[in-house]
Amino acid sequence: MIEIILGTIVGYILGSIIFETVKYLIKKIRKKKIKETDKYFIL
Repeated sequence: MIEIILGTIVGYILGSIIFETVKYLIKKIRKKKIKETDKYFIL
């Protein structure tokens, strides 16, 4: 029983870390795309 609870907690923590990392990466990629389009506007 304890193992199932611990597994659920660890899974939840890992899941939230992965989710936050993915969100952060998407934001970085979007910023890069915006910067590239800004360059085109300047040119």
